[in-house]
Amino acid sequence: MPQSSLVGWLFKSKTSGAEEPPASRLAALPNPVQRTSNISIAQENLRPNLSSSPIVQPPRLPPLPERYAIQRCSEQFITPFRRLNALLLPIPYQDTFYDETLRDPVISSLTRIVAHNIGATSELGSPQKVQASAILSQLVGAIRCRLIYSQPLVSSTKAPVLYISTIGILAPHRGYGLASHLLEEVTYAAKKDYDITAVEAHVWEANEDALDWYKRRGFVVVAKEGDYYRRLAPHTAAWLIRKEV
Repeated sequence: MPQSSLVGWLFKSKTSGAEEPPASRLAALPNPVQRTSNISIAQENLRPNLSSSPIVQPPRLPPLPERYAIQRCSEQFITPFRRLNALLLPIPYQDTFYDETLRDPVISSLTRIVAHNIGATSELGSPQKVQASAILSQLVGAIRCRLIYSQPLVSSTKAPVLYISTIGILAPHRGYGLASHLLEEVTYAAKKDYDITAVEAHVWEANEDALDWYKRRGFVVVAKEGDYYRRLAPHTAAWLIRKEV
């Protein structure tokens, strides 16, 4: 399954695509960690409660701009999510990618969208009289992550790592810190629920702007993987970047 991270969405060019980490690196870790002494992450019967569990705002982030909200990706946003990726990312995503976004309990808990409140429909009257459920929201950005294990050359620990599959913001809504909010909120949730030790992503070697964006947020380059972006010629290598959390 192809994956991309921080491609042309942040900047004007569409410059990278990726392949999913090898199966040996994917973490079969469907259970969040309970905060009791010496609890292993490999618990068999505990799942994140997506219906009732509130989204906890990372304490170090400033408030989102007015009319923007970060929330989990529900079925109503899957079609806009598809359009976002088709517009911003240079490689297509199969139906299974979006099915997992909704159905896989871990991936679902590590996916966020940015919704922009664009007001209410005109026939409903003034905004002051409109119920919250009637407010129209437009998806303007999203991040989708999963859990993996680090490569042995990067880390010898077996603790899970948050891997950024895709992240993107529509051009008119860039410059407000929305991508940083998405990254920080998912990182915070993954640390709290799954006890991750790091965040990883791949960046196309030719995308210097994207690499700089990550570096400004504490990521470091840990490896270069040749022939990683097989669909992007002539440059196909990717930087593996990592941030300890």
